[in-house]
Amino acid sequence: MNVVHAEIINTSLDVLAKGYDPGIKPRFDAPWMGFFRTLGGQIIGTVIACLVIFMVIAAVVWVASKIFGAGAGQTMGLQGLLIGAVAAAIIGSIGGAVMYFSGIPLF
Repeated sequence: MNVVHAEIINTSLDVLAKGYDPGIKPRFDAPWMGFFRTLGGQIIGTVIACLVIFMVIAAVVWVASKIFGAGAGQTMGLQGLLIGAVAAAIIGSIGGAVMYFSGIPLF
């Protein structure tokens, strides 16, 4: 049984190596694609809105700690701002990464 399985794999790899094109092209115009694009956009938009709220709170903590001389609060506020900025950069690049790695057009 393993010999048959190995032969099928070798044959399919050989066909791929010779440049065989089965003529199948991906299409992204299915009726549900618009729904998933909208859902993905809403999720990313919600995460960005939550990050903005998080960063505003972190900035308020940092400023208040700076005013009142609380060293631990200053550290926490700056860490919150840094984490928020890194998370926003990652979330903001998701759309481009999906387009680049999958070939799905964004627009």
